Amino acid sequence: AAAGGAPEGVPPAKSVGPEDIDLSGWFGLMQLGFSLLVQGVGSKREVLEAFAEKSLKEWGHVVHIAGFHASLSLAECLRGVLEKLYPNATRTGNHNSLDALVNSLRAARRTEQHPRPLCFVVHNLESLPAAHQAALSNLAATQGFHFVVSVDSIWAPLMLSPHHLKNFNFCREEVHTFKSYAVEHAARYPSGPPAWSDPAAERQRAPKASLGLVLRSLTRCHKELVQVIAEHQIGVHGRGGISNSKLLEKTTDRMIASTSNKLRSLLNELKDHEVVTQRSAADGGILLYLTCDAKVLQRLAQGQEADESDEESDHEEAE
Repeated sequence: AAAGGAPEGVPPAKSVGPEDIDLSGWFGLMQLGFSLLVQGVGSKREVLEAFAEKSLKEWGHVVHIAGFHASLSLAECLRGVLEKLYPNATRTGNHNSLDALVNSLRAARRTEQHPRPLCFVVHNLESLPAAHQAALSNLAATQGFHFVVSVDSIWAPLMLSPHHLKNFNFCREEVHTFKSYAVEHAARYPSGPPAWSDPAAERQRAPKASLGLVLRSLTRCHKELVQVIAEHQIGVHGRGGISNSKLLEKTTDRMIASTSNKLRSLLNELKDHEVVTQRSAADGGILLYLTCDAKVLQRLAQGQEADESDEESDHEEAE
């Protein structure tokens, strides 16, 4: 093999940074209506950020989407764009639906006089659910919306249907930075590497405090919030979570938390203690779940304390 691990007769790929790239050429392609698909080995986050700073900010509005972030809510991101750029725009359909937010953005864009380009910088597009990728492609098909996205896998475009690929109208750029994914990894797995990446992870993990002990150490508001989530989860047979907006309605009615900031503060503490977790919904929103079995969930929904004896005996048997 040749130097750098390349096959015989093939020159090894060179690592590049923003200073080595013809950013003006990229900018020209976007002005012609192409979306940029930046693929290569190594983190491309700094390259995309440099391109946005040097070329896109003066041209139009720039929206950054960290597709690698575990807490990303595309619906909340698009809702924020609407509120900041088009505060008086008419909302169509369900305000919490990703499709409705996309349609509202497209409608607001069409009615704007002399609009500036709206550029989306999407890091790690392949990390987004298929429904989110489809929603972004619908925006890309609308005049005035421009996209530059990064992917790591050479097979990433195969995740998109021909229709959505046509919407994006990608021009592929190959960039090998060979840089670490430390930032992306920390945002994707804030609690450390997933268990599937290390066969010995379960043995190395420190014992987790029992749910009952955690709840007793928290405030009455935390316990009532857990009860509200448990009631909802029981109502959908334990298979569905609750959205932030619906949870805020219920906590306001029960005088637990009447503002988003107050609710977020309570939820963050429950997440830190691994009482509550979140997942992305099909419509782009975030759903909140309690991380306990059906028996404990039933007790919490009834306002009872979690039965620690069952958990402790299970832990002893596991040991």
